[in-house]
Amino acid sequence: MASKRSSSPPPPSWGRGLHAFAERSGIAIAAALQRLGTIARHGSVAIPHLRRGARVAVGSARGHHGSLAMVGVWLITGVAILSLFLYALASRTPSWFHPVNPHDPVLIDLAQRVENRVITQLYKYRGEVDPATRATGEPWTLTITQDEATAWLNCKLPDWVRNLDDSATWPSEISNLQARIDPSRLWVAAALRNSSVASFGAAPRADDRGLRLASARAGIGSLSLPASWFGGTTRSLIEHAAGKPAAARAWDLATGAAPLSEQPSIRLEDGRRVRVLAVELTPGTLTLRCQTEAPQR
Repeated sequence: MASKRSSSPPPPSWGRGLHAFAERSGIAIAAALQRLGTIARHGSVAIPHLRRGARVAVGSARGHHGSLAMVGVWLITGVAILSLFLYALASRTPSWFHPVNPHDPVLIDLAQRVENRVITQLYKYRGEVDPATRATGEPWTLTITQDEATAWLNCKLPDWVRNLDDSATWPSEISNLQARIDPSRLWVAAALRNSSVASFGAAPRADDRGLRLASARAGIGSLSLPASWFGGTTRSLIEHAAGKPAAARAWDLATGAAPLSEQPSIRLEDGRRVRVLAVELTPGTLTLRCQTEAPQR
């Protein structure tokens, strides 16, 4: 007697739920889940090209194949859930980001005061020159709070960029810059034209190899990833989008691929140098320990 062709049972409720989930998240995994679910439940799979009624049975490997199928189900589901989670993080504004008004007189005054204080500290007379080390006076510290940094970034940085290059213009896509300092990194975030928030964080380092940024992370919204993960592709995209090699150079400086300075010191207009001995990050505060040196002979 010819055997009747067996029909597959309808997908279980969890299979239908996963199918709906896949449609909402935009991930085309429904067909794969249904197929893997059939194998897991029945231990066999129909081959449409064989003659009527023929099936390929899993046999003794039924349990093994079922386990593999369920592993596949969970892996695909896990990837989908992780993708949604990352998307949610990228869409959420960081809790520490609060838009500021660059035209606020209080913010402008704070930016001017911190700039004046930094210039005063850099050019201050520190004492007689030590002939052996060329150092003048004792080491000194410069402290900047994240509120002061935020004020300067919004009110002074655009003018500073234009002073460096007359042809440079501040990008209209970037606004509301904000600084945040924690014990591991100095962060700078900005609002973009598409209403998202981009951020970049790094740890300033000063040693015999110069001044550089380390442990850099880049992010969108509340999602941040190590900058090293983006590799050379991002560097090429930045150079192509900006149309200038200097843009790619800025990426190298930001990610620590190139030092900010070959020496851990800043040359002043009067010929003296200010050497950065150490950088300390504490919640809300950046502290530089410095030593002023006499001009090189």
